[in-house]
Amino acid sequence: MPFLEAAPPAAEGLLRTLLVERAHPLVRRVVTGQLRHGPTADIDDVVATVLVRLTRRLRELRADPGAGAIESFTGYVAKASYNACHEWFRQKAPRRAALAARLRYLARRGVVLRLEPTDDGQWWCRPATAPRSARGETARLAAAVDAELGTDGRSFDDLIEAVAERLGEVDAAPGDLDSIDRVPHPGPSQERRLDGEHTLRLLWPEIVALPENQRAALLLNLRGPGDLEAQLEALGLARPAELAALFHVSASEAEAFLRELPREDTWIARRLGVTRRQVINLRKAARARLARRLIRWAR
Repeated sequence: MPFLEAAPPAAEGLLRTLLVERAHPLVRRVVTGQLRHGPTADIDDVVATVLVRLTRRLRELRADPGAGAIESFTGYVAKASYNACHEWFRQKAPRRAALAARLRYLARRGVVLRLEPTDDGQWWCRPATAPRSARGETARLAAAVDAELGTDGRSFDDLIEAVAERLGEVDAAPGDLDSIDRVPHPGPSQERRLDGEHTLRLLWPEIVALPENQRAALLLNLRGPGDLEAQLEALGLARPAELAALFHVSASEAEAFLRELPREDTWIARRLGVTRRQVINLRKAARARLARRLIRWAR
């Protein structure tokens, strides 16, 4: 409420306090816990995504207090963090995400398990008090849950992993999740995960200002064929000729070059004259720098 009611200069300082001192530690804790087997760069991305969304939501509330109150700031931040993690799982680990949805379905129907909220905002699984019967594929899943749940129960995340291994529905071995960086991302683009066109407008000058190799490592692995060029031009951020200059290709080469994006890290490494691991590190550094800029906007 002090943020919503303060005069503009004081409001910016209060916004920074809300984001940096109150929200960021909680977001980092939730995301790190949920994505504990994921690449560090992806954890940083998800944290930045939550902070961008939270910043926009708080500014919307200040502009229009009737837009919908936040009853519990901590609860709102935690929920936003979990939602962003779920998006990550749907994108990077679709089989795990699908399994989690099926387990929630079993819990809602009272088949095998029930879910109880914990003090830290997560879920604990216990055997259903009056288990309902199941048939077909649901019965197979229920049997796997029953075998892994135990009488004392276990956390929802642990149960997902245990059942996934039992049923052979594992996306990638925990230690190999960073291998996802070896291929272009098939799901929603990086800039969309940083909250769409509004954030892309804010980020684009910062992206252009990145060191050349960091910028290349980030942009060359972004989005599907043609999407990057089309969105940037539609937003008035960069024309094909400007993108050609960023990538150091001629205007005549630009169309084919942009159509073939995104590129694998091995291709980017050859183009930059570095190793694949260095490409991953360059992109990680670029994302970290952009995430820091997101925090500074709140000042």
